[in-house]
Amino acid sequence: MTYRDLSSTVKKFMFDNPFFGHILMKIKKTITDKVPTAAVAIDPQTFNVDLLINPEYWKKLKPDQRMGLVHHEVLHVAFGHLQVASTYADQKIANLAMDMEINQYIPKQHTSDEWIFTDSPMFKHLNLPPKKGSKFYYQAIEEEAKTNPQFKQQLANMPGGSDHGNWTEYEDLTSQQKKMFDNQQKHNNKEAYKDTDQKSRGNLPGGLSREIEKLFEKKPQVFNWKAWFRKFLGTMLDIARKKTHKRESKRFAGLPGLRTKKKIALFVSVDTSGSMGDKEIADVFEQINYIYKAGAVIRVVTWDTQIHDDFMYTGKAPKNIHGGGGSCIDDVIKLYNDKRRDYTAAIHLTDGYISCNEKLLGRHLFVITANGTKFDPGSKCRMFQIPKDAEEQ
Repeated sequence: MTYRDLSSTVKKFMFDNPFFGHILMKIKKTITDKVPTAAVAIDPQTFNVDLLINPEYWKKLKPDQRMGLVHHEVLHVAFGHLQVASTYADQKIANLAMDMEINQYIPKQHTSDEWIFTDSPMFKHLNLPPKKGSKFYYQAIEEEAKTNPQFKQQLANMPGGSDHGNWTEYEDLTSQQKKMFDNQQKHNNKEAYKDTDQKSRGNLPGGLSREIEKLFEKKPQVFNWKAWFRKFLGTMLDIARKKTHKRESKRFAGLPGLRTKKKIALFVSVDTSGSMGDKEIADVFEQINYIYKAGAVIRVVTWDTQIHDDFMYTGKAPKNIHGGGGSCIDDVIKLYNDKRRDYTAAIHLTDGYISCNEKLLGRHLFVITANGTKFDPGSKCRMFQIPKDAEEQ
């Protein structure tokens, strides 16, 4: 098998299937013996999709079956199976369910007898309806296996559907890599949809069409509080050294020397009265960690009606801080006012249901939780509230 052999099948497939052909164009093709048949996997270098084909297996297939094989693998990509496969507890049933979902959309003359369908002999008694999602088929097969010992044994003895061994690699990606991979697949689907004529769009699976059309919907702009917060912290990150004519350079006579600025220090207080959610605390400290990594020293105090914990931040958000009764920030403000010359600013995480009788001296930022309320501290300060739809950001 050569890439020229594969190319002839790919060209014919693209001509017959404009939408899926466009997606196939974006997929890397690799001839390899690392898989027994064929599979799509995540390329660890580019975080895009790689179509892997075993050359010996390819040689055994008729031209129509080669078309079906390519169609099958591209459907896995278009339906997002690489991202959801690892969410199923039983990978064998998941493989069967996902194959069952997509094989319905492939012309029968391009399939083989061993392929999995809703009316395959093994599953015919389940009376599975057509054009349902893999989740539906997974639940149906799993439920039958729980109540039917004979079916469970047959399931254990049968092959596990297509070769999906590489799909667990998605879970090994970092959150940023997953986001990059997901966005790339959505972009590919959108571009393919735009380049497909109306008649061809009508032949696409209904569920897939609806999901792609959602990608074109304009969502209302959401206030990106994380970007704003980071920008606020970034204003404190002036360069550590500055040229000054008050001091002559030790190396070059007559030129200005360098003056080292004082290290940035933050005073962070966390309201432990019970309304600060774990996610909100983690999100805020994720942004604080940005300035911590830049070399800032950060002191953290927790409080309700009085100060409880007082410690130096070491790169991890505080845990188990909930509890306490009412909320009065006076002790915190007193502590900061007395030591304000040691800090660049104070950041207070609270639900806003607090009393504040002390005058605010120095620079303060109040971060109010999504379900909290803004309040009047009686002194000049900065304040913003985390939006309720912040989780979508």
